Amino acid sequence: MKLSHAFIITYVGFVSLPIANACTGVTVKTTDGTVISTRTMEFAMPMDSNAIYIPRGFKTAVKFTDGQNGASWNQKYAVLGINALGLNMIVEGFNEKGLNVGAFYLPGFAQYDKLTKENANKAIAAAFLPTWIAGNFATVEEVRKGLKDIVLVDSVAQGLPGKFPLHFRITDASGDQIVVEYVQNGMKIYDNPLGVITNSPEFDWHLTNLRNYMNLSATNLPSLKIEGVKLEPLGQGEGMHGLPGDYSPPSRYIRSMAIQSSALPVKTAEEGVNLSWHIINNTDIPIGTTRDIDPDGKPYLNYTQWTNVSDLKNLKLYFKTYLNQDVRVIDLKKIDLDSKEVKIFKMDHGPEYKDITHIQ
Repeated sequence: MKLSHAFIITYVGFVSLPIANACTGVTVKTTDGTVISTRTMEFAMPMDSNAIYIPRGFKTAVKFTDGQNGASWNQKYAVLGINALGLNMIVEGFNEKGLNVGAFYLPGFAQYDKLTKENANKAIAAAFLPTWIAGNFATVEEVRKGLKDIVLVDSVAQGLPGKFPLHFRITDASGDQIVVEYVQNGMKIYDNPLGVITNSPEFDWHLTNLRNYMNLSATNLPSLKIEGVKLEPLGQGEGMHGLPGDYSPPSRYIRSMAIQSSALPVKTAEEGVNLSWHIINNTDIPIGTTRDIDPDGKPYLNYTQWTNVSDLKNLKLYFKTYLNQDVRVIDLKKIDLDSKEVKIFKMDHGPEYKDITHIQ
């Protein structure tokens, strides 16, 4: 599939998004030094996502509805990730240096600057920040310094259904990780050594909320004797009694943190990828289990449209979708990084089941 080497992002008027997003991200670090970033993508409208390769030198130019030209750049690094709505951008992915970027919903808290003549030459929409970061930086430290060169504006890009209130998780191949938020008091950058992220409220609130769950333990509770009566645990997992099981952002954060921190360390990238699937599967949302109702009574059904695992050492992108739970992989090292064309890898092919009846 041949796509244009350059594209124009045209901004249109504000359209609100009445639908919720419930993405979850976790991080696994193996003892051999492999860093693995994994996440889910939930939305209540079809995201029309596919895996995408964006080559070095790919040019992005931004144009606004009032005719002003915004930021433009040529990508320094090749990028492999997953897009949305058929656009030449990523909402999750990594570059040839192993720098991973993901966008996560932050409704009710994300705030962006207004577009002005003074900031237009540095302005982009929030949904395109992951593409800008992955295309231009190799490490988290470089991102920290480079964020001053861009402004996120309160505008809507053509091809998008509305404004996306987002925050961002950035991880490099060394394991350094930050969360970046644009909120009422401006841009905030948080260190994220724990490697977990969900949605609202702001990231530092989730860190404080962890204190409410300090009693959680992977170790079973001991027996207890009261007035001569010995009480024994009913079964395995009593140490995690009180672990929240609902799909709200605070509960998904706590559940993911408890499982990630309790899992035994693994050595290799292959083992780390396998462990990542087991952790992230705990936040999978089937269609119908979470829903919003609009004023007209129409339900918005939020569900896990796809899940991916990114091996930042070996530069492999693994993914599965709601309709096809088979794990597939794309290896960036097997792609010609001197290619000048965007490449699209279709993700959804419907369910597939391997018949092993005659295999013994």
